[in-house]
Amino acid sequence: MASLKEGTVYNPDRKDIGQLEKVGESYAVENPGEVFDQSEYRALGWIPAAVILLKLCFATGVLAIPATFSVLGYVPGLIVLLGFGALTTYYAYIMYVFRMRYAGIHNIADAAGMVGGPVLREVAGALFIVAWTLASGAGFIGLAQGFEALSSHNVCNTVWTLVAAVCTALLASIQTLGRLTIFTWIGFASLFTAVFIIVIGVTQVDRPAAAPQEGPFDIDVVTIGAPAVAPGLTAAVNIFAAFSSTPTFMPVITEMKAPRDFKKSLFSSQILVIPAWMGLYMDWELRRTSWKKRGICYLHIFTVIIGLFMTVGGTTTTIQSIIDAYKAGSVGTPFSCQ
Repeated sequence: MASLKEGTVYNPDRKDIGQLEKVGESYAVENPGEVFDQSEYRALGWIPAAVILLKLCFATGVLAIPATFSVLGYVPGLIVLLGFGALTTYYAYIMYVFRMRYAGIHNIADAAGMVGGPVLREVAGALFIVAWTLASGAGFIGLAQGFEALSSHNVCNTVWTLVAAVCTALLASIQTLGRLTIFTWIGFASLFTAVFIIVIGVTQVDRPAAAPQEGPFDIDVVTIGAPAVAPGLTAAVNIFAAFSSTPTFMPVITEMKAPRDFKKSLFSSQILVIPAWMGLYMDWELRRTSWKKRGICYLHIFTVIIGLFMTVGGTTTTIQSIIDAYKAGSVGTPFSCQ
């Protein structure tokens, strides 16, 4: 096979896979005009990209972590957190390898289309839109609560939710991630500052708000929790959802100046050790010759089963928690101010 020059786009077929393994990453897509034939879409350095990944991961799960640890306990919660973190970091790396090997892959739907054709592409695209519509809705609620806390006016919470949606839509209308970098830095710094203020603030009060107002009290740190099935599974799903931003990493790779540098962004943002068995081939026929490669393939099948379990279990427990909340009267009807 002829050597590949910088800036070329190469789409390998099956007979070239073995040779590509020897070439390494020299076949990576480095064409500045690859996205919409405009170089301005390839403007991210690896540090701004790392900040975007940090913002995606941290903002998605930061609010759920304390309650999750109180249910599971510190030790099981830490194990689940590190386990899901390592798993999602590993698959983010797999997305990077896939993206660098095949030209024209800009998002998770494109990758699904290459694997399963147009039908799978549309299904993956629809699921991606639904998932991030729900994630955006959760963000709107958080923003609305923040606006309400800062405002001195007695305004319905639904109005603040609409304001949050409009603000988000205005920022989302910015075409490139490169132009969003400044807002990412601001959001990243603001989020971490807010968390540090809360962490420091709760240590300065003599009696926490949840403690009895009179008499002695004990700050109970749960080492190993013993939750029922539904609360425990809900807590585990919350941690799993905290890492659910991984599918959005592929557009970040697409808009980087040098896509090869995504590894720096990924490892520096996730701060987790990648498993040693990263050498996964993209061709099933080549796996027949090695038990090690076969084992890696079976591991990937097992993670699909885990994903299905978390999806079914998480959906069930979420629906049950909504039913319980309505019965208890802790939430109101849609579009109400409660």
